[in-house]
Amino acid sequence: MPRQKGAIVKIVRSAILALVTLLALAPVTPLRAQELPVVRVGKPEAAALTFMAIEIGESVGIWKKVGINVQGAALKGDAQIQQALTAGSIDIGVGSGPALAFLAKGVPALAIAALSGAPDHMGLIVGPNSPIKSIRDVKGKRIGVTTHGAVTEWLTQQIAVTEGWPVSSITIVPLGDSKGELAGLKTGAVDGFVSSVDVGYDLEEHHQGSIVLNFGHEVVQHFHNNLIFARTDFIQNHPDLVKKFLEGWFQTIAYMQTHRQETIAFAAQAEGFSPETMAKTYTDLMPMMSKNGVFDQAALNLLAKSFTDLGVIDHPIDPNQYITTKFVPVHI
Repeated sequence: MPRQKGAIVKIVRSAILALVTLLALAPVTPLRAQELPVVRVGKPEAAALTFMAIEIGESVGIWKKVGINVQGAALKGDAQIQQALTAGSIDIGVGSGPALAFLAKGVPALAIAALSGAPDHMGLIVGPNSPIKSIRDVKGKRIGVTTHGAVTEWLTQQIAVTEGWPVSSITIVPLGDSKGELAGLKTGAVDGFVSSVDVGYDLEEHHQGSIVLNFGHEVVQHFHNNLIFARTDFIQNHPDLVKKFLEGWFQTIAYMQTHRQETIAFAAQAEGFSPETMAKTYTDLMPMMSKNGVFDQAALNLLAKSFTDLGVIDHPIDPNQYITTKFVPVHI
């Protein structure tokens, strides 16, 4: 019996030694990494190269690198962006410069960075047999815009201002999004319409239209076509996340500027346009994209003037009341 008991002890000891050896050699499974803080970001349309840094930043790992999880939401226009900021359903919104007027009307947000400058990616688009060949031919014509009070209407007005005509010399027709504008052109309801250049380049590629002027090149040079907004309480409570978002955004812009072909391929797939169309769009768009978010005072002043030009606000405002410069310039 003692001999049998000793054998059992020897077996148990051998088993314990084997288990210890196995545990020592086994790979160590790390503890689950703490989830990254979420930043909810709204943009005014589903697919547009102007706002595509959200998706491109995710695809190349930049958001993770700066330490946040960006959850993007595609809304319908600037009004919905500002509504979502007011409701607290998004933390940050990317949208048009003229959306700054919503802040003057009480939206609890501030512009935290300039997204882009002059509207180099906006054009006047006409049909293939249009008599409009240059800016001088727009007088007396009917031009389609998205809605009254939108940047497309203001840009159309600036054609008249640039040429020294009364604003009433151009008939402005609201038609909704680019699909509605294109339908208006095809039915003859308008002689041309204002939209992003990718729409124009796509029409040129299919011999259905052309771009007769680029607003950033020929009409408006000092302007912030797009801004980045954040809720005031989010700025106060999470300035670190605002800073990380802007770092990630401008790192992504830098990536897009140094990775032309990858960006064009990504945008072509997202927007449903050909790589050739998106290559032309890229050439127009990327130079206007801010590299560090710094505001231009002349551009802000022109923005403020656009509000009274459009009748959105009935009195002059100081645009600096509705921005914060504590996060810019962004160093990447």
